[in-house]
Amino acid sequence: MKSLTNIKKPVIIYCMDLLGLIRRHAQKRETGMLSVKLEGQEHLLKIYLNDGEITFISLGHLRNEECIEKIGNTTSLGFNFIEGMKPPKTSPVPLTEKLIGKADVATIMKEIVAGSMTVSPQKVKALEEDFVDTIGPIGSMLINDIYKEISYHNGSSMSGDDYNYLMESLIRELPESKKEQFRSKYQQGGRKSSEEKS
Repeated sequence: MKSLTNIKKPVIIYCMDLLGLIRRHAQKRETGMLSVKLEGQEHLLKIYLNDGEITFISLGHLRNEECIEKIGNTTSLGFNFIEGMKPPKTSPVPLTEKLIGKADVATIMKEIVAGSMTVSPQKVKALEEDFVDTIGPIGSMLINDIYKEISYHNGSSMSGDDYNYLMESLIRELPESKKEQFRSKYQQGGRKSSEEKS
């Protein structure tokens, strides 16, 4: 049976954070279209990426910066990504920073470098156990959903970009008082693991 990663068809992802999803595709420098169902919106939000950079956005009759102003903190209900799809046109102004923020773009660029490194199974397990200890048994279900999405198998090493994606996805589920401490602890863990391999 072929892996889903080798099948050129839309990959549907439900109830995920929009910026988190964009960051993930940017980290992987992917090219294609994110089609997003937003709460309270009749039309689909379409975000086109080229090598991880956002090149065009549409939402019904709205285009680019108009879409960014419209979506704000809107809840995303579902996504799919179609690899290789080209935009109908390219925005004359840069959109990546406008949508996800200048600080996040800088973070993404660092994570692109880190993404080629490997995080040990022990570091992944430590993150998993700490998260479950913090929020309870439901944490295992959330983690398993992410593992399925990134095609990760327990006990194996994890790529740096998948590790960053896992960490940020889990952090969004934590109480505000725990988020920064958790991020600081496991960002360090990810970097140490990568350095130990070099």
